[in-house]
Amino acid sequence: MDSSGLIKTLEVEGRHLRCHQRVFGLARGAALEAVGRLHRGRHVEVHVGNDPRPLWLRLGTTDVAVFDEVVIRGEYDFAAPRSASTIVDVGANIGVTSAWYAARYPGCRVLAVEPEPANFATLQRNVANRPEVTPVRGALCGSSGLVALVDAGTGAWGFQLAAVNGSAQTDQTVRAVTLTELFDEHNLDWVDLLKIDIEGAERDVFMGDLAALDRVGAIAVELHDRFRPGCSRSFFRAVADFPYEEWRGLTVVVAREEPSGARL
Repeated sequence: MDSSGLIKTLEVEGRHLRCHQRVFGLARGAALEAVGRLHRGRHVEVHVGNDPRPLWLRLGTTDVAVFDEVVIRGEYDFAAPRSASTIVDVGANIGVTSAWYAARYPGCRVLAVEPEPANFATLQRNVANRPEVTPVRGALCGSSGLVALVDAGTGAWGFQLAAVNGSAQTDQTVRAVTLTELFDEHNLDWVDLLKIDIEGAERDVFMGDLAALDRVGAIAVELHDRFRPGCSRSFFRAVADFPYEEWRGLTVVVAREEPSGARL
């Protein structure tokens, strides 16, 4: 390995270590980061705020980074919406964001949609003691059918979708649903917040059937133009009648109403 490669490796390892230390504390974080290198997939318990119900993270995967982004650093801590009774979490991964929403909006109903089988299994475990969260295995797409999951090499949070080659189904194929199908099948007449983090598939979603957007009050989406150019263009064209906009990193929230204290 040349010097530039070594520097890059050390930078990545340093970020991983700091991430673990933010989640678990300095000493325990360093110890668990080392454990994850030796025992990939080992589960460790964490909590969202004062909620006594545990969440389980898999060491040696991107789970700790997801918890760090969502719970510690507040990736979705936007001003909008002010209140929520129904939330749809698309690209729910292992359920960290769903649990965070459930804690932020007590009494809300959360539909957690995740296509990848290992992530979905951990999601089911994490919401087993959270009756307010309903896990759904599926992939939100611009059209219905079947899609294949492709490992983009970025860990458990980075699976992308591709067309199915042939009719054979494996654990890496999953049902593709449109937004309208998803809402109709789960009797969702109104969704206060639609969160989407689907690694570039949002481009096709917002180029497809958009009738269901009339039932949505706010949308939080991570845009992945770095993977699929045109994501931002298709999204903002679809939500032109959502006047409120707020950014946090690569994630943007748009809403039909301006939250208290916010400015358009």
